[in-house]
Amino acid sequence: MRGARATDLLLAISGFVVWSAAFSAVYAVFSLGCWLGWDRVGIGPTSLQKIATAIVWLAFILLGGVVVWLARQRVRQGLEPVKPFLGVLLPAANLAALAATIITGLPILLASSCH
Repeated sequence: MRGARATDLLLAISGFVVWSAAFSAVYAVFSLGCWLGWDRVGIGPTSLQKIATAIVWLAFILLGGVVVWLARQRVRQGLEPVKPFLGVLLPAANLAALAATIITGLPILLASSCH
């Protein structure tokens, strides 16, 4: 069993750092797509803009999943001196951030583009 490390607190907030980066990147790509006219480029039943923003969103969901996995791995290593606090905080905070990433990105799939 290992004790708590200084990086454990960084891991506790990593999910929300990923969420904030995802929020900024997804809506930046969405706005860029409007500016460049991607909403008028049809690809199958959707547009280039929705595909581009969905790819960015899914990449950040994947990254958030990796952070959750890392948090769970850290808890499995053992956090004996800190009692159960970090054992609950690490996965819970990162799962909440992953949920926030999913929920805040949903409008890009549902909203009409640029108009």
